[in-house]
Amino acid sequence: MASENTIQNLVHNLEQGSLASIIRRVLFIVVVLTIATVYIIFKFRGLEHGTAMDQAQIAREIARGNGFTTQTIRPLAIAQLESKNKPVSAVAFPDTYNAPLFPYILAPALSFVKEGWNPEKQGQEIIYAGDRIIAIIGILFFLLAVTIGYFTARRLFDHKLAVLGVGLVLVSDIFWKYSTSGLPQSLLLLIFSGIVYLFVRAISAQSEGRPYGILLGLIGLLFGLLLLTHGLTIWILLGAVFFISFAFKPRGVAGAAVLAIAMLVYSPWIARNVKVTGSPFGIAYYSQFDEVRQSEAAWMRQNDASLKGIGITWFRGKVTQEIISQSGKLFALLGYSIAAPIFFLALLHRFKRKETADLRWAILSMWLFAFIGMAFAGQSTDFISPNQLHLLFAPTFVFYCIAYLLILCGRMEVNFPYSRVAFITVVFLATSVQLILALLPRGNASRLAWPPYAPPIIAVLNRWMQPNEIIASDMPYAVAWYADRKSLWLPKSVEDFNTLNDYNQLQMPIAGVYLTPVTSHLGLFPNIASGEYKSWAGLILRNSASLERFPLKAFVPLPINGESIFYSDRDRWSN
Repeated sequence: MASENTIQNLVHNLEQGSLASIIRRVLFIVVVLTIATVYIIFKFRGLEHGTAMDQAQIAREIARGNGFTTQTIRPLAIAQLESKNKPVSAVAFPDTYNAPLFPYILAPALSFVKEGWNPEKQGQEIIYAGDRIIAIIGILFFLLAVTIGYFTARRLFDHKLAVLGVGLVLVSDIFWKYSTSGLPQSLLLLIFSGIVYLFVRAISAQSEGRPYGILLGLIGLLFGLLLLTHGLTIWILLGAVFFISFAFKPRGVAGAAVLAIAMLVYSPWIARNVKVTGSPFGIAYYSQFDEVRQSEAAWMRQNDASLKGIGITWFRGKVTQEIISQSGKLFALLGYSIAAPIFFLALLHRFKRKETADLRWAILSMWLFAFIGMAFAGQSTDFISPNQLHLLFAPTFVFYCIAYLLILCGRMEVNFPYSRVAFITVVFLATSVQLILALLPRGNASRLAWPPYAPPIIAVLNRWMQPNEIIASDMPYAVAWYADRKSLWLPKSVEDFNTLNDYNQLQMPIAGVYLTPVTSHLGLFPNIASGEYKSWAGLILRNSASLERFPLKAFVPLPINGESIFYSDRDRWSN
C-alpha cells in the first residue's frame, strides 16, 4: 500500500508538482545549450565584421600589456595627431575610434588562448581560437541578458508570460548571429536589460511611496557603461533623461542627475582622448559623417582631419534616406519576430499595473531617440551592423506584444478549446523560421567567411613581414587580427602613401600592400576607376605599368583563386 502511494505521489509530481517544474527547466536549458553548441561548432565561420576584428586585436594588445593601442592605423588618426602636435609612432599607436569597455572585457579571456596569438602555431585552422572564445563570451552575455529579461517580464506581467517572451527571444536567429559576431551588441543588450529592470523597480518604488534615488543612480551608472561600450548609445541616454525628467520627482532634477552620473562614468575616457589626441571623441566622431560627401571608410583613409565645408544641411538627405530605409526594414531589425512590431499597438492599451503602464513610455522615448541617432550615424548595408541598436529594444517589445495579444485572445469569443495554444504556436513557428533554416545542415556551405576573409591566407603575412614593418591594406583590421602585424588602412591616394613612407611619419617602413576582394569586387567604374579607390586602380586591376611609379614592385597573387595580391619591396615568399 505504501509503495502504491509512493507511485501515485511520483505521478502527481511529474504531472503538476515540483518535479515536473524541474524537468521542464532542465529541458529548457538543454535546448538552449544545444542551439549554442550547434552555432559555435557547426555554423560559426569566425569573425565576419571589421569592427569585431578591430576590437579583438585591441583586446589582444591590452592582454599583452600595451594598453589601449592598436595595430590598425587609420590615416585620419595620423592627421588628427599631427594637427594637435601629438607624437605619431606605429610602435604604440593609440586607438581613438573604438569604445573601450568591450575590448577590456575580452582581454582576460584572450589570455587563455595565448597559443592562438601566434599565426604560425595556429596553422591552417580555419576558425581561430580567439574567434571562438569571443563568440562564446557573446553567447554568455546574451543568455545573461535573457535571464534579466525574464525577471523584468515577471515583474511586469507574470511567470508564464515571461517564459513565453523569453522563448520568443531565444528562437530569434538575429540574436544568435549578433552574439557570435564579435560585435559588442551582446554586451549592450546585457547592460540595457539591467537598465530596463531598474526602471521597473524605480517606477514601482515611486508609485508605492518608497525611495528610488539609489535605483536612478544605478540607472545612470549603467548608462555610463553603455556609453563606454558604444558611443551611439548617448541617444538612448537622452531618451531616458527625457522620460525621467517628466516621470520622476523632482521633475527635471532627477533626469539631470542620471545624465550627470552617466557622464561622470564616461568622463575618464573623454579625458584620455583629450590627452592623447586633443579631441574628446578622437576619430570616432568622424564616423557620424558616413555617406556625407563620402563613405566612412573614405573619411578614415584621408590625411586631412578638418571638416571644412561640412554643415548640418549636409545631413538632410542622409537622415531622410536612413529614416525611410530603417522604417522599411524594421521587421528585420527587430529580429524577424512577428510579435515585436505590435508593441506600438500595445501603447493603446491601458495596463493596470503602474510599472507596466509607465515602462512602455520609457521604452518608446529611448527607442525614438535611438532611431534619430541611428539615422544620423547610418546603418551598414550588411545584415550585421555595429550601429544596430533596435535589437536592444526587441525583447521588451516582445514582452508587451505577447501580453497585448493574449489580452485580445481572451476578449475574443472563440469556441475552439486550444485556440490560445494554437495562436502561440503559430507565433513561435513564424519567429523561429530564420533560426531553423540557419541550423539546418547545408552540404555546400563554406566554413570560411570568404570573400573577403580567409584567416589561414592572411596569417601568412606574419611570416613574410617583420614586427617593425607595416602592411598597407584595404582590410587592415583583418591583417592586424589574423596576421598580428601593424596595418595601415590604404591611404586615399598613392601620393599620400608615398608621403607617409618617404618621410617615415610612422617611424616604421611600409614594406607591403595587401589588396583583397574588399576592393577587387567593387564595381569597376563607379568605385575603382572613378570612385574612392581611383588612385589605386592600377594596382587593384594589376596593371604592370602602375608599378613603374610605385616603390613596391615585387608581387604575388594569393589564394583563393588569386583574388588577393601582395605587393612588397622584394620577394619575401619564395623561401
